[in-house]
Amino acid sequence: MSQRFKLHSIQEVLALPPPDWLIRDVLTVGSQAVLFGPTGSGKSFVALDMALSIATGQCWQGLDVRQGPVAYVVAEGGQSVSKRVDAWIQHQGLAPIDEMFFVLEPVQLKNPAHIQALVGQISLRNKQPVLLVFDTLARCFVDGEENSAKDVGVLVHQAGLLQQETRASVLIVHHTGREGGHERGSTALGGAADVMISQTIANGIITLRNTKQKDAEEFARMTLQLHQVQLQMSESLTSCVVLPADAPADADQGGGDLNVGQRRLLAVLFGCDDDGLTGREWRAAVAAEPGIETPERTFQRWRQGLVQQGLVERTPGGNPPRYRLTPDGHVRATGMPA
Repeated sequence: MSQRFKLHSIQEVLALPPPDWLIRDVLTVGSQAVLFGPTGSGKSFVALDMALSIATGQCWQGLDVRQGPVAYVVAEGGQSVSKRVDAWIQHQGLAPIDEMFFVLEPVQLKNPAHIQALVGQISLRNKQPVLLVFDTLARCFVDGEENSAKDVGVLVHQAGLLQQETRASVLIVHHTGREGGHERGSTALGGAADVMISQTIANGIITLRNTKQKDAEEFARMTLQLHQVQLQMSESLTSCVVLPADAPADADQGGGDLNVGQRRLLAVLFGCDDDGLTGREWRAAVAAEPGIETPERTFQRWRQGLVQQGLVERTPGGNPPRYRLTPDGHVRATGMPA
C-alpha cells in the first residue's frame, strides 16, 4: 500500500508548531513572498536590505531575523548592486559578509533547467540558504506570460520545487499593473503566495503594506526612506540605504541609533581606564575585532558622531588627544549607569 499520503488526526494537527519567522512578523520560514510596487519606488533597495540583514543576523528595521545564507538573483541592474552592497556595509560597519551570494543574470523561474542549475550552484557552495530573492519577476519570467494563469501556475510550481530542494523562503520582486495598487499580471501569483507586500513611494517616503499573510496576522504599515551614502571607493559615487522614515538624515554619522561599528567603538572604550585611548590606539583596537572594517574616513566619521552625541569625550590635556566614555556613553555601552 502506498505511504505517500498520511491522514492526520485533530490532535496531530493541533500539535503542529506555529509559524517560524525569517523576519519577525514579516516573512515566515519556507514561504513564498512577493514584494510589489511601481517602478522607481525603491523595491530593490528594500529587498536587498532584507537579504543582507538576514545574511548577517542584523535586525531588519528593528525586527529580529533568523540568520542564514541568502542567494540573490540580480536579474536587472547588476552593475549597480556593488554600490548598493558597499553602501549597506559602510552604513552598518560590517565586513566581511560570508553568507551572501549573488547571481548577476536572470534565472528563468519557468525553466526547470535554470532551476536545477541554480540548485547545483548552491550545492557547490555547500550552503543551505534560508532565502532566495528573484529581482525582478519580469526578467526572470521572459519565457512566460504574466497575464496567463497557466504560465504563472507553472512558475509557482517551479518555485515550490525550488523551495523543497533548498528549504529556503522565496522572495519575488515584482511590478504593479497600470492602475497600481495590485501586482501586475495574473492574480494566480498572489493567490498562491504566502506573503504579499505592497510598496509605494510619495514625497520620498516608502510605505509597505502587508496585503496577505497566510499563516499569521498582517503586519502594521511600515514607512521607510532612502538615505544617500557617499561611497569610500570613490568620492564621486553614491548609493542609498533604507532607514525608518522618522530616522534623522545623519543616522549613519551618529545622529540617531548607533550602527554596529559605533557600538563596537563604545565597547572598546568601555574596556579602558579613565585615561582612555588615543585616536590611533582606539582605531587599532577596533580594527582588531573580527567582522569590522574601519577605513580611516569611516572611523573618523563614527568618532565624530559619538563625540557630537555626548557619548565620548576628550580627556583633559591630552596630547595627542585621548578619548573616553562619558556617563551617557557608559549607559549606551552597557545599559547601566557609570
